[in-house]
Amino acid sequence: MGECAAFSFLFPEKLKALAQEWKSLLNLDGNIYFTSKQDALNDQDSLNGPHEYIAHAALQMGEEGHGQTKKLPNGDFYIIIDDSLGGVHQIETLAHEMGHLHELAFFLKADAKTRSSLLNRHTPLKPRERLLSAFFGGLYTTY
Repeated sequence: MGECAAFSFLFPEKLKALAQEWKSLLNLDGNIYFTSKQDALNDQDSLNGPHEYIAHAALQMGEEGHGQTKKLPNGDFYIIIDDSLGGVHQIETLAHEMGHLHELAFFLKADAKTRSSLLNRHTPLKPRERLLSAFFGGLYTTY
């Protein structure tokens, strides 16, 4: 498969370019499969091998889950985005899920001093502001 981003059929078209750009911007190596929740459910009979976990995850998301990210047994990752989300909620969910990938790739592997410094810088913010600040920096404060 190579180190790439792959997308399911129903993954929102407007998010594909954004996902690829953020993958590059966040320096995320490795394979990431982006899928809509509905595609994961529709494809449960054709997802096999390490990818069979994706359909199971979509089933377990239920009505409340907006997205999910996990590492597959073969080292690839997947991101599921709920199709029923509208516009900006899909973007926020994609940012949130890609944040988990960045956390796994860099934050958890960083030395204790770096992790502490980052946590201290963002802890005073509310969770939503912390997420938006981490991804959009000064742009968020202008709106």
